[in-house]
Amino acid sequence: MGFPSLPSNVDRYVRQIIDTMLGRTGNAGDRVLMVRDLADLGVVEANPGALNSPSKPNASITDSLKPFDPGAESEIPAERADTPTTPNGLQTASAFGAVLVSWQPANYKGHAQTEVYRAQVDDVSQAQMVHEAEQARYTDITSSTTEYFYWIRHVNKNGLKSQFNQVAGVPGRGSMVITVQDLILQHPEIATQPFTVINRGTEAAPEWVIALNSDVAVNGAVNISQLESGELKHGSLLTVGSGSLEMGTSTDGNGYLIVTGPDGIQNNDYMVIKNGSIQSFVYAAGVGHVPYKEVRRIETGTAVSGQQVKIPAYFKSQPQITLYPRDIGIYNKDYSDQSQRLELFNTAPEPHPSEAGAWLFTPTARLVLSAGGQTQAKSFSQTSSAASMPIEFIETGIQNLQRVSYAGRVASSRHTGSGNLYQKRKAKVSLRYKNTLGSWVIVDQKDVLLHSLNSASFSLSSNVNNATDVKVTANYFDDIGTFESGEPQYEYTTRQVTGSNISVTKTSDSSGWENHSLTATPPSMSGWTLDKVVYVYDLQAEVKARTGYVREWQGMTPVYYYQQGEADLKYLTKNGLQRIRAVSPSTQYTSAWADTDSVSGQFIYEDLFNKTGRVDNFIQANVSEKLLSTTDGYAVWVDSGYLSVSVSNVRATFHYSRQVQPGTTETNLLEVDTATYEKGATDVSLSNSVINWTATGE
Repeated sequence: MGFPSLPSNVDRYVRQIIDTMLGRTGNAGDRVLMVRDLADLGVVEANPGALNSPSKPNASITDSLKPFDPGAESEIPAERADTPTTPNGLQTASAFGAVLVSWQPANYKGHAQTEVYRAQVDDVSQAQMVHEAEQARYTDITSSTTEYFYWIRHVNKNGLKSQFNQVAGVPGRGSMVITVQDLILQHPEIATQPFTVINRGTEAAPEWVIALNSDVAVNGAVNISQLESGELKHGSLLTVGSGSLEMGTSTDGNGYLIVTGPDGIQNNDYMVIKNGSIQSFVYAAGVGHVPYKEVRRIETGTAVSGQQVKIPAYFKSQPQITLYPRDIGIYNKDYSDQSQRLELFNTAPEPHPSEAGAWLFTPTARLVLSAGGQTQAKSFSQTSSAASMPIEFIETGIQNLQRVSYAGRVASSRHTGSGNLYQKRKAKVSLRYKNTLGSWVIVDQKDVLLHSLNSASFSLSSNVNNATDVKVTANYFDDIGTFESGEPQYEYTTRQVTGSNISVTKTSDSSGWENHSLTATPPSMSGWTLDKVVYVYDLQAEVKARTGYVREWQGMTPVYYYQQGEADLKYLTKNGLQRIRAVSPSTQYTSAWADTDSVSGQFIYEDLFNKTGRVDNFIQANVSEKLLSTTDGYAVWVDSGYLSVSVSNVRATFHYSRQVQPGTTETNLLEVDTATYEKGATDVSLSNSVINWTATGE
């Protein structure tokens, strides 16, 4: 059975598959076996007229074929078709605009037709079937003088096909002889001749060509070896060479151009130009075609963080923005206790309201701060004798605060007016926070029992949700019951003064231990007893050491040997005497410092014993002696130890008390010793930063 040719706009790979299945191209063994083939071979018996009837949806195979009856005697066909023989005698002859193809008639039983194949190259794998001939001849109307190659193969009545006549194709081309007079058209409606004869050569070597002065309309597929100019009808496909160049229109109506290697894109890299875009694909064995590159439009520029940017036209769709820093500060000293990370981002590009193809976006640079924390000494102390009035400790203007903790002490006393009996007291200590314009919110609260004349400690802690202001409030109340105390009753107060700074730089020129005192002049407080002095100070210190030579004389001869250098610093804190030390570990001379150590921070020292405003041996410093640095006869003395220490910003709080006669007026005390601040991760805008940007798209 013959099948109609496929339309020209069918995908080339779909066309190749269908032609192979129908036996038009490829190997004969790749053709599909149909029901009609089985009936023609006598393998099955068809119902009368069933094979020529239209197909029906959901039809059963028994609608077309009779069911097999194993008990019935099979009917042997009276005559069977022989296997087709290989065709012989294929030849071509030229005709006006056509090729005459002929061959020797088939000489086997059951011959049905002969298939004629044609290609513009001598390659049977690229040939297409152009005719199914029942006679031993065929006239191929080419309407040109283009050379073609031809092959044939026989098909019997059962659809079995022979081999092609031979591997090499038989060439043939049509002839066309037309005089100039034949190209002159006469018609009342023709104002201009559609043809012009032009000599593109010289008189000695003429090269006559026919130029078309009007459009050319072609119905059906177009297959030409060269196209200089013109226009193809919508839905047409033009293939140049061995499939290396393909032009056509896709199903969405857009034209396209495919450039690839020989034999098409099946196993080659290729490039597609379509609808203004250019894309390339790479062929990988076992994977197929993988997108490789796409030609994109790129615009670059600089911008200031937070300011709108215009991307110049023309971008057909929303471009992709890439940002990278140009002039941006990436550290802020106001957040030294938190790690800092630069982040660049932008708003989604929006079309320009008045300029087609232009787009607008806003880039932003910011520092992203990680969580961090620090502890500070507060030394807050306040007394009050006002009943029902709280004592408050307030801090304001804190940035990016996530959590805060306070530690301190409270005390309260009230004599009953009878003997040595005192009213038992209690304090309600609370932690509150608020933002600048908000209201105070209680987030932690403790009841502290005060059943003696001594102070009692407390601690408060809570998340504060980026609060800017925090405070500790102590309210004092009578508790149930009394207690007896033979101890005298005291009232308390504090005074704070600025202490003297200490600065020491010590080298081997001044080897040996030195002691330095911390001093602060006590205020004059007649009638008050000084209970303790609390010093808060900033300390920065560094020690270094290296190995040098020591020289001794034995008679008139100097003897040298190595000696390790040393620098040692001790200082007082509330945890006792602290120490940093550098000792050269090497027994070989080194010009560089072999060992170093340092300390920096804020510290507290409580003087509970001396209490004179002077702390002796507060700083103790020592370095080793100078040592020789060479043995070549030109000995040079070098420092084997170095020490530098600075004690600054000294604040001394003097705590006083005095005995008072018992009275019924309450005396309340609130002291806040330390505060711990935890800063959460946050963003800091970098509004003056300069950012490089790149816009990419179509």
